[in-house]
Amino acid sequence: MARTKKGQAVDTSIPASGKLEDDVAAVYLPAADLTPWDKNPRRIPESAVLKVARIVATVAFGAPLLAHDPTKRVIAGHTRLLAFNYLLGLLDKFGAPQPGQTWPEGAEAPPEWWPTLKPATLALLQQRRLPVRMLAVSDEEADQLAIADNRLGQEAEWDYEALANILRGFGSDAGRLLTGFDPHELEPLLAAEWTPPPIGPLPGQEPGAGDVPPPPPAGAVVLTPEQRVVWEKALVEARDLWGEELAEGAALIEIAQSWLAAHEEDEEPEPAGKGTAAEDF
Repeated sequence: MARTKKGQAVDTSIPASGKLEDDVAAVYLPAADLTPWDKNPRRIPESAVLKVARIVATVAFGAPLLAHDPTKRVIAGHTRLLAFNYLLGLLDKFGAPQPGQTWPEGAEAPPEWWPTLKPATLALLQQRRLPVRMLAVSDEEADQLAIADNRLGQEAEWDYEALANILRGFGSDAGRLLTGFDPHELEPLLAAEWTPPPIGPLPGQEPGAGDVPPPPPAGAVVLTPEQRVVWEKALVEARDLWGEELAEGAALIEIAQSWLAAHEEDEEPEPAGKGTAAEDF
């Protein structure tokens, strides 16, 4: 497959020279030329679009979109495309930000971060182009890549202690919000004591040996790493259904109530099996 760059046909496969440096990593295409995947099974909330738009505007346009060559159908980057089009709407309505610019009280105004729009992002918006990596793959392979791009990110887990330390280092709430976390998520992360105090040696141990962290609070459910993976997947689905602002405790209630409603007419439930409820989760 080929694409056009400055009037010349460019092969999107690895070049015949075998040198990857001869390949074109990304091209700048008009946003209007890109077509979203009409079968996309991922639902993109407005909150996600606004977060990405703010990051693109005030930090940088990071990774390029992935698109199918030659159809220009988006494979990865649907949220970035929506965010870019949102920023285009701001530019068309309010123009490029000017130093010291203000808007009359009560008048429609852009978001408070609009005056901090980066010059590089403004240049992309003025040309109405964004970076895209074109992939010469089959339609089926494009679908597989699109799903994998979303699914495989769910395999990773947060090291919350390391995350909290990084977030504290940003020094301001405005900087922390540029990570995509909401205030209700940041608050417990920043307030937590990640190194619990020791409670002393276990019976039969020498003083100072075998210090262990305190037990979890009464009623707490402690998940194994494998169970945590399942729970985080369920949490993603719950927030897709009931809103990104849903806290973990509220999500657990919604999931439990939905399960009970679906099974309230069932016969007596099957035995839970061996182990505690947490172990069978």
